Amino acid sequence: GLLNLIPYIGIVIAGVLTIIASLTGTSDMSIIIGILVVNIIVQVIDNNILVPMVVSSKVEINSIASIAGIIVGGAIAGISGMFLAIPIMAIMKVIFDRIESLEPWGYLLGDDLPKSFKWQKPAKPMLPSENVE
Repeated sequence: GLLNLIPYIGIVIAGVLTIIASLTGTSDMSIIIGILVVNIIVQVIDNNILVPMVVSSKVEINSIASIAGIIVGGAIAGISGMFLAIPIMAIMKVIFDRIESLEPWGYLLGDDLPKSFKWQKPAKPMLPSENVE
């Protein structure tokens, strides 16, 4: 849920809240540990498998832009800025793609070619011997 937005600390807070909620219902430690294990398994699957699949399929960010974003995020906010750089860039790309005047910035961050891009054949250079008329 909401705690997924906070990398690493969110899962710890969710675990503590799960333990507190479990203690209100039962005092049997095996049930509490079982609930905590299930919570951790769900969090790991969600954070490491589901979210990357959804984000990468929906928001295609250029790898060079990703690296630059992580470096800038680290320079601005340290370690937390590095962790938050990619989600912030994904949000920016979605906004840029939706606003027509900002579309070029979306293409710059993106991994796809612009809609109006047309491949052109490179012109062959004219050599002096071919210029005979």
